[in-house]
Amino acid sequence: MKDDGTLSASEISEYSFCSVAWYMDSNGYPRSTISSKRMENGRKMHKKLEPRYKRVSIAARLSIAAIVLLSIILVAFAAGLI
Repeated sequence: MKDDGTLSASEISEYSFCSVAWYMDSNGYPRSTISSKRMENGRKMHKKLEPRYKRVSIAARLSIAAIVLLSIILVAFAAGLI
């Protein structure tokens, strides 16, 4: 939790999964060794996959832009403007 009392989406998800784990994390209780290793492995995997997600996101936005542009051209053509 941030100093201003707001919660991130991850914290809300963690709370809904296990409120006790969220409470312990929020109040500085230490994690078990296994839990710490899993968290570190998750961070590494997210960092490794981040460039891929960014590329997919850019491709998705370009695809949507192309569909919108083609739709505008099609409507203009059908209306006899082109």
